[in-house]
Amino acid sequence: MLVSTKEKTYPVSYSLLWSTFFFVVLIVIFILSQLEFFNFDVVANIESLTTFEFIVLALATQRLTRLFVYDGVFQFVRDCTLDLNEVQENGQTIIQRFRPKTGFKRLCYELLACPWCASIWLALIVVAGYFLFPFLQILWLILAFSSLASIMQITTNLLGWQAEKAKNHVLKES
Repeated sequence: MLVSTKEKTYPVSYSLLWSTFFFVVLIVIFILSQLEFFNFDVVANIESLTTFEFIVLALATQRLTRLFVYDGVFQFVRDCTLDLNEVQENGQTIIQRFRPKTGFKRLCYELLACPWCASIWLALIVVAGYFLFPFLQILWLILAFSSLASIMQITTNLLGWQAEKAKNHVLKES
């Protein structure tokens, strides 16, 4: 009797190994910066982070996550993590996309397919970029405005759908 099926993937230890490696590297960089091997002064800057800057960085991270995980303009990035197969069907070329079964490519796919996973790494990039490369601050601000515009558009659509649903409900009752 078949109880459940689950796709066979690479062992959990593989992704744990890579994640552990990246976090160890980050911890080593942090320790070395405290010992003044690198004079980042990031810790001092973090303490002076304003509420406005925090919100801008959070919104920029949200927008980058949306770009990498969902938006069509970055499909080419996601395609780099997939196994692609072109098929001719009715005179049209159709691209079939498959998850890689194992390896580093599968790990990259899993990171880009999960908004929670991607947002951690993208937040790291945004925060590090904010403190280490001040000229990128305009980019984070633009991404934050884009994020706010997306939130407003989604909210407007939601209100419109609710109004349409209520209108249809009233029409059905009459």
